[in-house]
Amino acid sequence: MAMGSGTQGAASMSAEPNVTPMIDVLLVLLIIFMAVLPSMRKSIDINLPDPNPTVQPANSNSNQIVLEVKPVVSTSSTARPSLAIVFRRA
Repeated sequence: MAMGSGTQGAASMSAEPNVTPMIDVLLVLLIIFMAVLPSMRKSIDINLPDPNPTVQPANSNSNQIVLEVKPVVSTSSTARPSLAIVFRRA
């Protein structure tokens, strides 16, 4: 026999979609993505600086150059703010 009894015929057929195959496909896709995702991740090795570096005393014989940027205070009210850059040996 088909879906219903002889007297009811086509009126008893259900119009609901069968979601079982759709759920099966979604579960298979979920498993595939879960298996593939870890291999797609790439890591980059980063050398971060020490958060607590040891302070080295300034050596007058070193070849280090210090750059200082200082604001220049102007007495004129129309002057634009400016910065002075000073180079000196450490």
